[in-house]
Amino acid sequence: MLLKFSLKSFRSFKDAVTLDLVSSSKIKALPGHVSRFGRMKVLKNAAIYGANAAGKSNLHAALSLIQFTLVNGKLPLNVTSSFCKLKSDGAASESSFDLLFEVDGKFFDYGFTARLAERNVVSEWLYALELGSGSSWKTTSLYSREGTAAPQLGSDVAVNDVDRSRFELYASDFAPSTEGLFLAELNRGKRFATDSAFHQFHIAYNYLCSRVRIIGAGDVVPFDISYLSREKLDNISSIMAGFDTGIDKVARIPVDASKLNELVPQKVVDEVKERLNDIAGRKVEAAGMIIRTGASFVVIEYRKNTDPDVSKICTKHAGSFYDFDFGEESEGTKRLFDFLDLLFAGDQDAVFFVDEIDRSLHPMLTKHLIELVNAVHADDKVQLIFTTHEDSLMDHRVLRNDEIWFIDRSVEGGSRLYPLDQFRERGDKKVAKAYWDGRYGGVPVLSSLENLSEIQSGEEVENASA
Repeated sequence: MLLKFSLKSFRSFKDAVTLDLVSSSKIKALPGHVSRFGRMKVLKNAAIYGANAAGKSNLHAALSLIQFTLVNGKLPLNVTSSFCKLKSDGAASESSFDLLFEVDGKFFDYGFTARLAERNVVSEWLYALELGSGSSWKTTSLYSREGTAAPQLGSDVAVNDVDRSRFELYASDFAPSTEGLFLAELNRGKRFATDSAFHQFHIAYNYLCSRVRIIGAGDVVPFDISYLSREKLDNISSIMAGFDTGIDKVARIPVDASKLNELVPQKVVDEVKERLNDIAGRKVEAAGMIIRTGASFVVIEYRKNTDPDVSKICTKHAGSFYDFDFGEESEGTKRLFDFLDLLFAGDQDAVFFVDEIDRSLHPMLTKHLIELVNAVHADDKVQLIFTTHEDSLMDHRVLRNDEIWFIDRSVEGGSRLYPLDQFRERGDKKVAKAYWDGRYGGVPVLSSLENLSEIQSGEEVENASA
């Protein structure tokens, strides 16, 4: 589970901010919304509110940057414009990113600093943590690095001579690199025994790359093809019917493989053929792929020595005599398909970070989605972090006060992130009304109608003078 996410000097975030998911000990509402680790409780939800351009999407972008760099091994090429431009020395400043998280009972702190304008990683660290009494931590450095010096193994890490030699070799080879992360290098085709202290490198890396799922506002979310097995389509049909979409049934309709280009662009068809040839060349027994566009939803299943099985997702509506193609559904219904991973994820320990979760959804559907995710994963360590403008979620029956956060932005200070809990509101307070009244910040500051009239009057006088 994600416990804390901190960043500094990134885009609109000038000063350090922290999204802290360790729950308040004073809040007793919705006890099912926390997972316990001894005396510590970690929240399963975080709803982040703020005006447009306040910085909500920049928080999402920071997490995406960390994951992209770990997966691809190097900072992205376009990162050079992501430094904080609200600082006079922003281009020369170090941006920092830090994550405190738990995996299978083990706690880690991972982070790095970088001069983004130069695409240059300055430092990096990975710590193993043990929860002590109260909220104190015992910290053990697994490795750290500074500049172009070789990464250093933590002095308290117990390793045998073979593993120590391997680490020193990897560190020496990596030392000249300034664009990449050492944690990515330690997971590039390298294997450590599960009883080795170095196995922790794999645990931390796999969590950050696989169990953290980042969904952008306009993203078409990758599907696990198992969700669309004919045996599970009844589950999806029930979910869609429960959202009052008018859908009675979701079905897979067979399609002649030769007509695939009628459903998806030719470029995509060519890419599918290349992938199928690659799969066949590797003598894979079976494989599957999903093609999702705004107009179509296609499932392709490959089995050795047979032609690919191609089908398209269609919907059946109550009272309709004909099937509906996926492209005929509303944008809100298509958006609900994007969230099936939240409901059917087999992983019982995952973090979903969704930007603009309410995009294209009716307020009641957004509320129902949040409640459904929490109900489905009541016994799991699945977390849902999302940005939103939907005030109906500011309800003590839906979210705890410590699950609600705000992002506000000032010209001088940039974006700041803070929880509703700092205002010490009662659990039954009408939070939504106070929010729109500006009590918590995070709302737009608009020009008055009088100001607009003055501007228009000034333009009329100027035009008359001309």
